[in-house]
Amino acid sequence: YIYETDTAINVGIRNYGSGNVLINSPSLCAYGMPSNALQVEKTTFYLSSVPTSGFWDIGERVINSAPASGQPKAWTCNIPGGPGTYSFLSEGNF
Repeated sequence: YIYETDTAINVGIRNYGSGNVLINSPSLCAYGMPSNALQVEKTTFYLSSVPTSGFWDIGERVINSAPASGQPKAWTCNIPGGPGTYSFLSEGNF
């Protein structure tokens, strides 16, 4: 329950999926607080290569689930969007 004397609401929201995020943003607001003031933790995915499909947001991270010597250990989305639009930066090689 939320009472009129309450001053804060703490909500934990996680994204689940493989690029097509099912839960992408919260729709919960505290009274008197703008919805864009809510902070949502970015998703970390585990894939064997840089993504080639799905829709990605800035800051979403993909950890290489099948690393090999000389291959990237992870990638972070730096340009959001769908196929042909988004971009990932490598976080360095093994």
